[in-house]
Amino acid sequence: MTTVPTLAPMRLIKETVAEHFGVSVLDLESNRRNNQIVIPRHTAIYLCRVLTRASYPAIGRAFGHRDHTSIIHAVTSLEARMDADHGLLETVQALRDRLMPEVVESREVTRTAMLLGVRILSSEDLLRSRVDAVFLSLEEHIRRSPFTVLERLESVAMTLERHSHLEAAE
Repeated sequence: MTTVPTLAPMRLIKETVAEHFGVSVLDLESNRRNNQIVIPRHTAIYLCRVLTRASYPAIGRAFGHRDHTSIIHAVTSLEARMDADHGLLETVQALRDRLMPEVVESREVTRTAMLLGVRILSSEDLLRSRVDAVFLSLEEHIRRSPFTVLERLESVAMTLERHSHLEAAE
């Protein structure tokens, strides 16, 4: 099972395999079962499994919402064909070697984007909790001495206004 989204790498694999075999990505995702489509589809599914380590259900969703058992069949079927057909084995190995650096780079970009997104969300949550704490504290102070709080807020507003005028003048 993969820990990072594999949609972008799987899309790259499908596009590369489709181009190599002269079919479309839609053909790979379709229900057509002729050899001009089945071998490229099984190749793309096999490469998705090998290069991305995506789960069978995830690969199934990427290939026209196929059941995971269909994906398992595609992988085992292609492995058996490669054992019998060295030309197909060489083709799959060449595609794997061609795709490996791009898929790894794509996975790293996806992973980095995910980590950044998590950090941004964490920062937003932290900021939100700090703002909430400020308002709770402010409510408490307002209950005790509303005029003192009002005077301090006016003072802060004037200071901020002065700073914004100074920055605008520079």
